[in-house]
Amino acid sequence: MGQLGRMVVVALAGLGAACDPDNLDLDNDDDVTFDVTLTPAQVVPVCPAAGADAAGSGDFTVSEDDTSITITNFTFSGLSGPVTVGHIHFGVAGMVGPVVLAFVPVAVPFDLTFTAADYPIAPSGAPADFAALGLAARTGQTYVDLHTEACPDGEIRGQIEGPAVRDDRAPRRAVSAAR
Repeated sequence: MGQLGRMVVVALAGLGAACDPDNLDLDNDDDVTFDVTLTPAQVVPVCPAAGADAAGSGDFTVSEDDTSITITNFTFSGLSGPVTVGHIHFGVAGMVGPVVLAFVPVAVPFDLTFTAADYPIAPSGAPADFAALGLAARTGQTYVDLHTEACPDGEIRGQIEGPAVRDDRAPRRAVSAAR
């Protein structure tokens, strides 16, 4: 088998392993933290007034029992103006989804924790309760964005998704192509 053939076999084996339910560590046995990067390019639609150097980042942690979502070390810079509001939305990359949690950053960096009390009534099209929202966050179905006056639909956005790390910052279960 040629080199290209071996590469295809390895790629397909890796895809099969990634789709294997045994490799999806969703059993909520640990806090899961996602390192999220926000950029103007992820906003749908992209705001033409976004700052040329607009960017943000932060750590988003879903507690092992899905009773809290914590944002830490959240920073942003280069925006077209002051942040008017920030949101966590229910939605996959490239799609617009309903707002599920709202916040206004008052300092940079900032930390914030959400609980079920912040999610009393699920918006239309969103997870039914806070625990379901936690699972959605664990599986890449949520994103965060920041809005400004010049970009009322969002100036920067980042998908809350892998690679996830446990609360001790050790990598989650590795996906192996060798079975």
